Amino acid sequence: MPPKGFPTVQWDMYEAEAIGYEKFDILSQRGIGHIREAVQLIQKNKGKQIDIHDFPTFKNDAKLNGILKEGQPVGCFYIESPAMRQLLKKLKCDNYLTLVAASSIIRPG
Repeated sequence: MPPKGFPTVQWDMYEAEAIGYEKFDILSQRGIGHIREAVQLIQKNKGKQIDIHDFPTFKNDAKLNGILKEGQPVGCFYIESPAMRQLLKKLKCDNYLTLVAASSIIRPG
């Protein structure tokens, strides 16, 4: 039983699929709150307004793509594991499509 008391079960994704269950990855509201908090901290400390919905700006940001290429996305949820950082570095990932491909390799299914 997790902290909020809802009964949960963990199965291998292939076994769950075989018995007709669907697999969903759901991020908690807590994670979304961290994004909101980060945006507020940037506004407060740097005086910069960040629009997290402006995806093209993030996708084409040279500094961000450089961090990916160097394999240094430390502090970036989902892509900061040692295996992912190593793969990003080997692939010289400097664009969104390569990031998606690397993510699919590290976290299949």
